[in-house]
Amino acid sequence: MWQDEELLQQLDVNFMIPTAAKITAEFNINATATPLEMGTYTRAMGYKPYGSWLESPPQDHYFFIKYIEPLDDMPLTLMNSKASLMDEYFSLKDCFKFRRPRAGILYTQFPSALVPVYIEDYKTSKRPRHYIVGKDMEFKYWNSSVLDRYGEQYSGISHTSDFNDAELGYSIQDTAPYIVYKTLQFANKIVVKMQTYNGERIDDVDPIADMWRIPNKWDIEYLDEQLRWRPVKSFTPDDVIPTDGHIELMYGVTAPLGYEDTFRLYGSIEYLDELNKIPMEQRHIGMAYKYHEVSLYIWDGTTWVAQSIKYGWIHTGEDVFEYTIEDIVNPNSKEFIKLRGLRLVIYSMSMPGIPFELIELSPRLQVNIRSYVDSFELTKSLGVNADSLPFGELSNDLGSMELLNYDGAFTSQNTSWWDSNS
Repeated sequence: MWQDEELLQQLDVNFMIPTAAKITAEFNINATATPLEMGTYTRAMGYKPYGSWLESPPQDHYFFIKYIEPLDDMPLTLMNSKASLMDEYFSLKDCFKFRRPRAGILYTQFPSALVPVYIEDYKTSKRPRHYIVGKDMEFKYWNSSVLDRYGEQYSGISHTSDFNDAELGYSIQDTAPYIVYKTLQFANKIVVKMQTYNGERIDDVDPIADMWRIPNKWDIEYLDEQLRWRPVKSFTPDDVIPTDGHIELMYGVTAPLGYEDTFRLYGSIEYLDELNKIPMEQRHIGMAYKYHEVSLYIWDGTTWVAQSIKYGWIHTGEDVFEYTIEDIVNPNSKEFIKLRGLRLVIYSMSMPGIPFELIELSPRLQVNIRSYVDSFELTKSLGVNADSLPFGELSNDLGSMELLNYDGAFTSQNTSWWDSNS
């Protein structure tokens, strides 16, 4: 029954299990920040669209052109000839909303010999569901395929033969969606959701199990305070994209050299003597604590070794709570970055003749609010079935929480991470 190694070690030496509360709150910046501009960059094949967001495109790289998606308070005349009927069915603006689903709801479009569409008979909730696309659909995602500037052919679709690489996939142009915010935002997490056209394998003859429609080589970038695009992470085919298309990156303390597979950050200490109070049987190689944001103490198997603290982006699984922020009123904290925008740059796709399809691109702020919570209450309801059909009903769980505001963290005066315009 008890299989956790740390728990077994604790039960071997003690009759009690010490507990410590950790209450994590995650704030989606897209829910509060005010967008200034959103759209997509187009580029010449082989060139990387780096540079300033505001600078004029170089003359010899004239393909560096931004296509702006109209906001609610922006006139439609800002859209140029690249806008087409596709904009009525697929929306980039919706990708910067909050409460966005993961991959699975698909809209069927232009099937071809290269990209067949399967409306298959497998009955499972873990497979994508295909629907006929319509202008009035409540849920919309972004599709990179658009007519070129002359309205003659589609762009934003992976090439079928030219510019291809056996390892890196099929090249694609004009696929660099971005958003710029009116004010500076603070974040320690980035979430990307995309369509994958895949699900769990049902059997050996499953027709879509190996038909991934995902980017092979792509980058995530952020716009810094000087309005320059800076790299977050470059992805290759070796970086696994899950079937639900959900990618998370956390900003925090990175593993020192030699501890990449064992590193685990447990928190911060105020005095070095606290390390000696940790029982030997609870220590493991890679156990680490921050000491006053000055150094990192890590257990190497025999002693605590001091290392310099280095921050960076980590491609993680879900629910990685070690990287939560504790100090949310310090604008100079190293636990988050300051950004004005986000951008994806897609270079190649896994199949020929397919677009890239984005569901969500959002910066987040993941915070440990343990010291602010005075009390909380949660009420859960069971599903109710008052019908002869084998269906229950969806019910909302109710919760309430009382927060302390002793340092003004949850007020508009805390300009460290609230958008002052929100």
